[in-house]
Amino acid sequence: MVEPLTNFSKVQVLLAEYAALRAEVLSRSAQKFQVHTLTGTAVIAIFGLTGLLKAISLTFLTLVLAAFGLRMLDLVTRRLAARLREIETAVNELAGETLLRWENESGVGPLSYSERLKDIVSIRAINRG
Repeated sequence: MVEPLTNFSKVQVLLAEYAALRAEVLSRSAQKFQVHTLTGTAVIAIFGLTGLLKAISLTFLTLVLAAFGLRMLDLVTRRLAARLREIETAVNELAGETLLRWENESGVGPLSYSERLKDIVSIRAINRG
């Protein structure tokens, strides 16, 4: 018969999952930068190699495809972040104190896009840390 897990063992399992999910989030972030870079390069190449009218239509198609790809990456990132928030809450409950807090306080879920933009252009991000 298998003995039930101790709180310490449960926290260890949750932290292992947490680490794997954080790595996935970082990977998705890198992929977003790659899409931005590839899109910018494609738009510059389109304007350099084609006539203006053709360039506008190809640029529009490129931007639509890039927006679709970025949206898909964002949806996956948000699903990962939701699970990270669940893990943070579970670990904190098992530990009886707040040990993990980033995703619940400052991660993808709690902040809207406009709040993130404000963070980028202001000192708020530094003050919140």
